[in-house]
Amino acid sequence: RSVHPPENTWSAISRKKRGYKMEAHFQLGIFPEYVFMWLSLIDQPKGKEEMAERLLEHSEWWNNLPEDMVINTDHTICTYEPLTTESMAKALQRLKKVKKSELQIGRVIPKESSLWQNPDQAQAYMLETYHLLLEMNKGLQIE
Repeated sequence: RSVHPPENTWSAISRKKRGYKMEAHFQLGIFPEYVFMWLSLIDQPKGKEEMAERLLEHSEWWNNLPEDMVINTDHTICTYEPLTTESMAKALQRLKKVKKSELQIGRVIPKESSLWQNPDQAQAYMLETYHLLLEMNKGLQIE
């Protein structure tokens, strides 16, 4: 958009054509500070508490991810923190107990990253991120 363009933009990828927020889904987006690749549980998806419990029960889904994985607990704010055992446990407990809680797991590429100098490398990094999160996403799908 050239008139009143948004500060950021994103795309959601889900099994559902409509209502992607009703389940765990993938997002790819651009903020002024970084590009993000998330597995997202936002806006009170159906079975949110059960998904949080599955993540707590299956810590191997996230405990063995690369060290540069991060989490975000509010999709409207451009902040994130490293994915650690402590940060994830805290976020998952909140996801289980607080109605409007959220969780996004993934990676960010800061705008000043050298990855942007090599598009093939950036693309491979982004695809690797989603492949790493794919099994977790499958485990979170509630029928």
